[in-house]
Order: sequence, then structure tokens, then C-alpha cells
Amino acid sequence: MLDSHHCRSKTTNRMTKRQECRGTNVARILSAAETLCALCGSGKTSVCDVASYLKTSPANVYRFFPSKLAIYDELVARVLDNFPPAQPDCGRATSAEWLRAFILGLHRRVLALMRVASADLLGGRR
Repeated sequence: MLDSHHCRSKTTNRMTKRQECRGTNVARILSAAETLCALCGSGKTSVCDVASYLKTSPANVYRFFPSKLAIYDELVARVLDNFPPAQPDCGRATSAEWLRAFILGLHRRVLALMRVASADLLGGRR
């Protein structure tokens, strides 16, 4: 006879694997969208483009994000979460200095991403 603890651990294990798989898929979609936005711009990047880049169907992308806007919202949140606030040398940065450092950091990140993406598209050739 199976005890209830045994059944619960299998169910929990399945849910954990499903959640991990979902997290992996979301990360892949966001990385593809970020790459395509860096190359083509956000206005010209569509959900179909993201799906094509990932060699999957647009319906698969829509399983994780209800719209193109939802993908962009998550990308902006991801950029802001990954960007550390400027640490001024003197300990007192003005808002303008912080904003300048933030925008400069974003610009450098986009340039680096464009270099990587263009190298990927050219197959490592320059």
C-alpha cells in the first residue's frame, strides 16, 4: 500500500520539473527577443520573428507570453533588475549623474549584444 507522502513527493517533483522547464522556456524566449530587438529594433521584432529564431511555432511563444508587449515588459524588467545602480566615487551622485551612468550602461550593453548577435548571424565570420 502506498502512503500519501509517497504520492505527494512525486507530484511535487513533477511540478518542480514543470516549473524549471517553464523558467527555461521563458529565459530562451526573452534572450531571443533581446537579441532580435538589438538587431532589428523593437518595432520590427514580432512574436513570429522570436518563434522563428527559436525554431518553434508562434503558438509556443504565446503559451508563455500573451502578447509582444508582455515580452517587452519582461525584457525591460530584466534589464532593470540586472543593471546595478551607479555607485558614485564620492558617495553623492546627483539624479542626473545616476541617470547618465544608467543610460550609458544600457547603451554599452546593447552594443555588446549587437556584436554578439551579428557574429552569431554571420556564423562567427567578421
